[in-house]
Amino acid sequence: MKSPWSPRLTVIVWALVLCVVSGVAGSSASGQCKIEAYSIGLGLRITPAIMVHPETGELWMYGSSWSSMYTDTWVRRPSGWELIHTGGPEMGQMEFDPVLRMPLMVWISPQGEIKASWFTGDYWRPSAAITLPPNRVIRKVVWALDRNSGAWLLAGTWGDADGIDVQETWRYAEGAWVFLGGAPTRPVHMTHSQARGRFVAAVDIDGSNGAIWEWDGVNWNATGVQRTWLRLVERSTVASDGTITFAGSHLMAQWNGVTLLLPPPMDSHTTSYSAFKDPQSGNTWGVGGSRGSGIAPICFQTNELVGTQWVARDRTASAYRGYLAGAWNPNTSTFVLFGGSSVGSDYQSRRTIVFRGTSGASWEHQETPNSPPWRQRAAMGFDFVSGKIIMFGGETDDSVFLNDTWLYDGVTWTQYQGPSPSRRPDAIMATDTHRNRVVLMGYQDTWEWDGAQWLMRGPGPSVHNSALVYDPVRRICVSFSGEIGRGTVYYLEKTRTWNGNQWTETVLPGPHVREGHVSYFDAALGGVVISGGYYTYIGGPSGSTTDYYGDSWLFDGNSWTELPVQELGVAIDQIVVPLGSGPGAIAALGGPLNEVDAVRIFTTAPFIFKQPRGGDTARGQVLALDARVGGDHDQLLFRWYRNGQALFDGGRVQGARTVHLRIADARDEDAGSFLLLITNACTSTSSDVAIVRVCAADFNADGMVDLFDYLDFVDAWASLRSEADFDGDGVVDLSDYLEFVERFGVGC
Repeated sequence: MKSPWSPRLTVIVWALVLCVVSGVAGSSASGQCKIEAYSIGLGLRITPAIMVHPETGELWMYGSSWSSMYTDTWVRRPSGWELIHTGGPEMGQMEFDPVLRMPLMVWISPQGEIKASWFTGDYWRPSAAITLPPNRVIRKVVWALDRNSGAWLLAGTWGDADGIDVQETWRYAEGAWVFLGGAPTRPVHMTHSQARGRFVAAVDIDGSNGAIWEWDGVNWNATGVQRTWLRLVERSTVASDGTITFAGSHLMAQWNGVTLLLPPPMDSHTTSYSAFKDPQSGNTWGVGGSRGSGIAPICFQTNELVGTQWVARDRTASAYRGYLAGAWNPNTSTFVLFGGSSVGSDYQSRRTIVFRGTSGASWEHQETPNSPPWRQRAAMGFDFVSGKIIMFGGETDDSVFLNDTWLYDGVTWTQYQGPSPSRRPDAIMATDTHRNRVVLMGYQDTWEWDGAQWLMRGPGPSVHNSALVYDPVRRICVSFSGEIGRGTVYYLEKTRTWNGNQWTETVLPGPHVREGHVSYFDAALGGVVISGGYYTYIGGPSGSTTDYYGDSWLFDGNSWTELPVQELGVAIDQIVVPLGSGPGAIAALGGPLNEVDAVRIFTTAPFIFKQPRGGDTARGQVLALDARVGGDHDQLLFRWYRNGQALFDGGRVQGARTVHLRIADARDEDAGSFLLLITNACTSTSSDVAIVRVCAADFNADGMVDLFDYLDFVDAWASLRSEADFDGDGVVDLSDYLEFVERFGVGC
């Protein structure tokens, strides 16, 4: 009995399957697929959505109104902030739904639709858009959840059937709208005080002054409290005693129904935070915020108001850091950071910052023995020979260049006392994992660290503010562009490669000349990727202008190809390192657009680094196929196919949507050509085709077809044992013997 699937037909079927899959993936990507980035660290948070969970008393935080990069959910435990979920809905107002007993996010879409998502504990579950009241469209409306009944109150400006703006208040519960009456003009924020049974709104009176209004269930009433900055309220939380803490740009205030309390400023430089009153201690907390303006110093912080003094809590990184040195230690799965320009009390800190783990972990600021002097723009890498982080050179605050070498074993820094490369601006470093050498370049010469000493290897390119990365596939170090000589304006679009003996410089079509970009090896794409950076034009009527880039390019060893995915956006002066969690995962740290503790994780196309292997499976045994896939499996979808048909779990089939396929009690009809399809948010990748035969002639299932199979079958057949029913007709007879002999004769 032979399989009906001929090799030619198999090729045709898989061609059709892959065409269909490619069409589906392409339609979802639309040519500009944006793969989700999420934050491991807390990063910059401008007025994040916050909520005090009424059942646990824990503070919940989601996202940031400043950047759509943050779609993550955090809970503040006694030990600090804990990341509980990545990915989620649009930014809105977070409440606790008393009916479903789940956190709820409500927002209004750009199309004027009311949308909501509930957090189930595992993911944010979206609902369909809420139907608006009859003959109404949303102009400017605020909303809040009644924490007693679970009904929503929506108040503000609506458009009626004639297109005329009307000030109205509506109640929404159980799918039905009830008109309640008028509404204050220009409300900017609303919340509900469960203890007082009142809805409270901050209102923009006339574009210059703000006020507090309350809804008593029948009417809106002006409280008489007015302050200019009340029109800037963006967030609020409600304590169990009914006290409402308002927060927004440059403000924090608490309303108890009688008096507007004004805590002292958190920080003269800190703005745009969210705030809440701790129901246990009674103290006020400020969460998030920024320092300065534009892309100037920024930070995430959690501060507690104790009496009249603000006390910093959970400040995972002290402030913005630019030009920091950092490297990934694959032995301990940690990021190690040092130095970098900063602001505030942490300026020129000598602390070593270590990040442990890749999800929900935290940073450690270590006061390490014999710490190196502070510096910025140092080169850092990992030495596989000694198993230590190595750091070279850098620049002091008054532009003095350094040439000292330091090694970090995870506890202590030790200065290397032997000869080192000369002082140089912006040295760049990469680790050649094939030769176990750390390569250093940047000032017309090339050096290598062999685990014990520096070796001068010869001349090299002179670059500034560039990056060097090792390509393990082609066993070369790659650097692109960079400024030629500090202080000059001469740039070259050069791709430079080091093979361990000499440099090769070529001018290739591809990315525009730039500096300050990031570079890394992407195992999923199989090449070196550069992203972001900037280029300053000097001269002309405006003097000088700077272009910032948000593109990404892939170098395959011969040419550059622009990627359809903007992997890092406008990435400037950041550290980018591969994660140990699998090919295709990288992290970006630092730079003026990214706080040091905001680690952004990016995954490219799914990557299979162990293909499923076909072969023979004895009849009656378990048919097993396995693959190893890089990346976060929670973000990937898997599906096994046999002979072009999707497999599903059930009966003898298990693991059809995992990387481990199992088919119990293998039968002849289970034979065929198998393929694993892996899909993420952007695209799909298919495995190699694995051809599996069910080998009936291997009667004793020892993996070989030989004389012992024949003898064992004859013994079973002569004894009329059921396993000798070779054709499966329920009877052991001559036809079973003849079919076995035929299969035995062809070898399977």
